[in-house]
Amino acid sequence: MSNLLKENLKKQEKDGLSSNAGLNLSNLVFYNSGNATSTLSTTSTTIANAVVNSTSTSNISYSNSDTISDIRGINERLIRNKSNLSNSSSSKYTQSNKIFDNFSLDNLISPVENSDIEYTSDFGNEDNLMKIYNSSIYDYDEDNMSPYNLRKKYGNEDLTSSNWVKHRKHFFILSSAGKPIYSRYGDESKLSSLMGVIQAIISFYDVDNDEICCINTSTHKIVFLLKTPLYLVCVSQTNETEEQLKLQLIYLYNQILFSLTSVQLTKIFHDRVNFDLRNLLSGTEIYMDELSRKFSIDASFLLKAIRSFRIKNELRNSIGELLNTYRPKNILYGILTYNDKLINIIKPKKQNVHPLDIHLIINMISSTSFRSVESWSPICLPKYNSRGFLYAYVCYLNNYKLSDTEDSNSNTNTNLSSESPISPDSSKIMKTDVCLTLLSPDKNAFFELSNCKKKIEMIFNKNDILKNLSKIINKAELDIADFGIPHLRHVIYKSTKYLQFIETKRLPPYDEPSSYRRLLRSYKFLESKIHGYKKNLKFCYMLGKNELSLLWVRDDFELYASFSPFISKTIAYNDLLLIEKWFKKQDNLFITTSQVF
Repeated sequence: MSNLLKENLKKQEKDGLSSNAGLNLSNLVFYNSGNATSTLSTTSTTIANAVVNSTSTSNISYSNSDTISDIRGINERLIRNKSNLSNSSSSKYTQSNKIFDNFSLDNLISPVENSDIEYTSDFGNEDNLMKIYNSSIYDYDEDNMSPYNLRKKYGNEDLTSSNWVKHRKHFFILSSAGKPIYSRYGDESKLSSLMGVIQAIISFYDVDNDEICCINTSTHKIVFLLKTPLYLVCVSQTNETEEQLKLQLIYLYNQILFSLTSVQLTKIFHDRVNFDLRNLLSGTEIYMDELSRKFSIDASFLLKAIRSFRIKNELRNSIGELLNTYRPKNILYGILTYNDKLINIIKPKKQNVHPLDIHLIINMISSTSFRSVESWSPICLPKYNSRGFLYAYVCYLNNYKLSDTEDSNSNTNTNLSSESPISPDSSKIMKTDVCLTLLSPDKNAFFELSNCKKKIEMIFNKNDILKNLSKIINKAELDIADFGIPHLRHVIYKSTKYLQFIETKRLPPYDEPSSYRRLLRSYKFLESKIHGYKKNLKFCYMLGKNELSLLWVRDDFELYASFSPFISKTIAYNDLLLIEKWFKKQDNLFITTSQVF
């Protein structure tokens, strides 16, 4: 052990530092309680006020104005086993010098503009945190841009592009050999040097059978998800927590399995370690682009729940019964959606559908235009079975506007068989946003499912199902006026029992994408405090200059709400009680009884 470090440690012990005082060291400290033997070495390069803390995983935190280029301080790897420090060989230091001598990711880090935000909460003053939350550096145009145009606009960026460093969140996917697979912004082939550096960092820890989890700087958070043979990395300045960013990486990983299956993925890299996976994933980038975009504008991923379409139980049950009656024998799931909302689902008995699988299916539908065609695609539902394919038939339903004669004939005919004499050729066809998805394990079932869709479409029109759905579309969304609370601006209600949620309309001031993003960031902050706090918290609030945001968690529901910033916490809490009572009286919010076969 160097005399310099000994003197430093003795000096801090005299100052009364506890065993957790590594945060105050002027040198970079690595703490790893998972390794039986600890090694220690120092160099002249130091990072002020930094700590690497690990319990079987490694977590790197930076403070002050340190940037990711300072990661060359890894050369000084100091592993601290609780309060006991011991000498060991410095061979690791010599090896790491060669890896990180010329390492710099300065282009990846850009300063965050500060804004004057006042913040108060039960957790104390966190001005710096909220400055990042309400920063104005992100791409507003992404909210209204299709995945095709998005990749066309940002696909040619690289490390030298001035615009590339301004994006608030980057996603990188590479193989364990360092081959680039996917980048949220820019051309993967132009980022190969960056991918190689990421692979080197991960390999450095892998030598000690350790996994790096997160690198924290004063403005950025770099989160790693290691799913051999793939490495997924997120570089973010949105100030989402490590858990929230890791969940987003899990979604991207499952999106790859959605196209390949885990068995195929493992076999490919077992046979060829340096395989370029981009060839197999060609055409699926739009799914990952759309998924990455939705992380910031869709509450489904924060809540880990399915967005439900609000209709009367009688109509919902009628739809489920018709889907179940006219389903083909070789079907596994039948899903009816309106845009990104779930209307109903039919499934086998004792077989549930995980929200993550539903999110991936809805993401596929919204990312590609299926309105004028019938689509037949092999997909893998990772939470159902990550080892095999299902085959998805996707098609939008049409509303037949029948003539008076045909309408009267269909009303007098009570037989709902497939032989009913209603032909789309003799009626006026109107496109709808209602999409039918049928999943089957049989790869040759396309024509059978196509005939099934035609029957269901015909029966729906004979029973005015699609007509009734089109009438209630405007009433299906919750309105703030329904609650009768003047200070209320926005509400999200999640049922933890059914893993479904419903949200109010995006009325002013949240009709603008930037304002709604800010609101979701405040909800994410509250969610991280509720679930990350040691005590069993049930209520959390945050007061900013734009709104008063609250989160109330109970065993059977989670309630997010936004109020005017000029009311007190007590008034807002009493209003939450009224909102909760209103939701308890409703019976048309969620799918409570799914049709099974």
